[in-house]
Amino acid sequence: MANMATGAYFTGDVSTETLIAAGVLTLTADASVIVGAQSGTTDDLDTVTVSISTVPSGYQMVIFMTATIGDTITIKHNTGNLLCNTGADITLTENKAVMLVRFIGTTNSVVNNKWRVFG
Repeated sequence: MANMATGAYFTGDVSTETLIAAGVLTLTADASVIVGAQSGTTDDLDTVTVSISTVPSGYQMVIFMTATIGDTITIKHNTGNLLCNTGADITLTENKAVMLVRFIGTTNSVVNNKWRVFG
């Protein structure tokens, strides 16, 4: 079983809002993220990028995500680098949280550098 990178490797501070820019959410070191729409209160999310240097070699990345109060974020299935476990888009609000996992390694046939979104 692979190791998981969690709060031991990320900051444990309360998250601040991170805005989507052109469908992309760029993260640095938080394992818990509040996602905000680029403009208005609705937006689509199709790609998540993270500073790889924050995760020790051989560990998987795990991110917990919710939306800014009043915002509705649509996580786009199989668009960019996101694959939703439902096989369809997932709607994210302040009342719903999702977990993103990115598998690493070469021995698993599902490894494809995409985030798996569970929610």
